[in-house]
Amino acid sequence: MILKLSNEVEAILASQGWFPKRRIDIRSWIEQLQGEGFHSSCIAAQILQNLGGLKFAPPRPGNTAYAPDDIIFNPIAAASGEIDRFDGWNQRYQLNLFPLGECLHIMILSVNEDGRVFAGTRGAFCLVGADLSEALEVLTLARKRPIVFK
Repeated sequence: MILKLSNEVEAILASQGWFPKRRIDIRSWIEQLQGEGFHSSCIAAQILQNLGGLKFAPPRPGNTAYAPDDIIFNPIAAASGEIDRFDGWNQRYQLNLFPLGECLHIMILSVNEDGRVFAGTRGAFCLVGADLSEALEVLTLARKRPIVFK
């Protein structure tokens, strides 16, 4: 997985312990979530190997499109027990999502098998980015809002 990040976003991620070749063992996460009914994908595994376990606190300069909040890459904490919610999103929007973590206060961050990144909660579902690079730009810099689905 190759991320194409702005210098600003790369600096934010690096300040929290991220580096491009970072890799962690995610087998226990994948096994637990697959046991709950989630279907992993190559892209989900690549993202979690690189970013799993990290928490990013975006700057809050005040002149943004929305108020950014922490991004936490822990799929178990964010989505264990939420398979019914994911099944609903997958059916409604014709997706195959796998959880990545949480963002935007209370939203579950997930990735579709085609690489698009989404965030959802009980009353809202949105496209954060066409890929992880765009999603990280949206979530950390908050210069544009995620696209809300109806």
